[in-house]
Amino acid sequence: GKESVDSVIIKELPHLKYSRETWIKTGIFPIEISVYRDILPAMESVMAEVQDFTEPLWPKCIDFTANEKIILEDLTKYGYKMVKRKQALNWDHCVLVMKSLAKFHAISVIVHEKRLINLNIFGEHIYQRKTAQSILNGLIKDYFRKLTLTMEKSWGTEWARVIQRLRTEFAPNVMSLLSNLMKLNEKRFNVLCHGDCWINNMMFKYSIDHSTPISLKFVDFQNTFYNSPAFDLRLFLATSPNLEVRYSSYDRLIEIYYNALVKELSDYEYRGSVITLNKLKEEYERVDLYGLVAEMSILPVVLLEDSESLPDMEDVLRCAAENEIEKIEFNPFEKAPDSVTDILKDTLKQMFPDCV
Repeated sequence: GKESVDSVIIKELPHLKYSRETWIKTGIFPIEISVYRDILPAMESVMAEVQDFTEPLWPKCIDFTANEKIILEDLTKYGYKMVKRKQALNWDHCVLVMKSLAKFHAISVIVHEKRLINLNIFGEHIYQRKTAQSILNGLIKDYFRKLTLTMEKSWGTEWARVIQRLRTEFAPNVMSLLSNLMKLNEKRFNVLCHGDCWINNMMFKYSIDHSTPISLKFVDFQNTFYNSPAFDLRLFLATSPNLEVRYSSYDRLIEIYYNALVKELSDYEYRGSVITLNKLKEEYERVDLYGLVAEMSILPVVLLEDSESLPDMEDVLRCAAENEIEKIEFNPFEKAPDSVTDILKDTLKQMFPDCV
């Protein structure tokens, strides 16, 4: 017979000391294993029940070892590829993400109805886990410290009241504010959120013109959690669309997501209550702090012109673990392109309309 070589993707715990400790403390690896072992097969069963033979929105898991390693199919052999993160996503890509996210969320609603989502595992976000908070608290406070320093230095005096509020109300209490924001309320309409839904965690397949996206796969389920769909929408829209989409189309994208969600739930014969469009938009506004933290942590790194100047991640995690995060002098907001500053200004104006 003919010999064939197959390629796979292997994800395993990092070997470097502080990276490894961070992964273990935050509990992200067991979550991803649980998604591939329990959740995605349940979603595939739900698809089969209604004879939905479309491609799943995730890669196939070939094997895993408890809390150490996951082996996944290599999506590049089917033509899937990542978009360069500095490019950001145009309208066509964003529409496909909205429709795909709506479908992922809709299937998860059915899986939850069957009582197959273990809320002991997925009922909390990483921000709510005590073991993770000790590391994240220092990192997020440092973002606030560096952002407010940059605002003071170069944004102009009209931002003084916002700086004051960020320093006194937000930075000191950020983990408890995020925890309260993310408390699961079972009376709300909830879904299984991907939890890290940005340009780096999705792969696209294209039509013959090589530019029109026709199919998408979500990857990286380390932060998956059960809560309001607004969290996934906020994270994606805060970090991944290009400037043209960002400044003209958020409302339209939320409506595209909503219409797709309603249609998918109907196709899957869901009889329960569904969130209204107005309520979804309210939820989107409610979780603005979650969006701001995503913008602060992801955007400067994504759009930085010179990624050589980024500090070494192991160094950052070592300093965070030893409560010496101030030793990392690199300030992403000083080096960030104007587009990042403009995006942050927009978010802060929405959060503090009376202060600017």
